[in-house]
Amino acid sequence: MNPFLVLGLPEHCTDADVRQAYQALLRLHPPEKDPHAVKLINNAYNAVNTPLKRATYVAAELHSAATAGEFFPAPAATGAAAGRRGAGLAAWLRDIRKLNLETLE
Repeated sequence: MNPFLVLGLPEHCTDADVRQAYQALLRLHPPEKDPHAVKLINNAYNAVNTPLKRATYVAAELHSAATAGEFFPAPAATGAAAGRRGAGLAAWLRDIRKLNLETLE
């Protein structure tokens, strides 16, 4: 899971932003009431709590995206798919929301 999505932060956030988001999420999800969510929040915080860790994570994500071919344009849609611009993004967002809800339950 992307720690920036868990913490609700952009990839170019500061140490203070990470700390504030972490503390706010822990207030919303106390360990005694929601231990699974706290584990997810702690793992996300530990992955990006310093500038070096954030830079390393972002670089690794860019490398994996580049090797997977995500930076190359997809062929133009034709036929019925041509009218559904952004359908892939909508499906991706739906999957992310579903994953967030499943992991926080």
